[in-house]
Amino acid sequence: MAPNWKAPTVMTACLMTACALAVGHHLYYQLLSGSPVSTERAFAVGPWSGVSSQKLHTSIGTAFAFLFKTFLAIAVSVSYVQVLWKALKSAETNVKVVDDISGALGNPLAFLSVTAWRNHALLLFCALVSW
Repeated sequence: MAPNWKAPTVMTACLMTACALAVGHHLYYQLLSGSPVSTERAFAVGPWSGVSSQKLHTSIGTAFAFLFKTFLAIAVSVSYVQVLWKALKSAETNVKVVDDISGALGNPLAFLSVTAWRNHALLLFCALVSW
């Protein structure tokens, strides 16, 4: 059986993209630091008419932050699924715990399971980071 290269590639690419976006976000705000705040119109044509430069800069910064969170969540989710399957293959687990750990990415109530924390703390920590 050939090793699966897709999951590590997606994890690595998403993590690297998230890091690049975080650095880009920082550098963008460093570039804006110290510049005067302007309420003048940045664009006067098309759908962007009436948008001030301050609103435009805030929107660009928010886009950086949103994309960072998205790519980081993808990387963590892919790694979570990999660790989940490894955990399920390696030991017997009761159905309630399987339900809790497999649904932790979408259900915050899964974090209340003491048994899941005791037996699969790494999985729940990964899911917690994703939240």
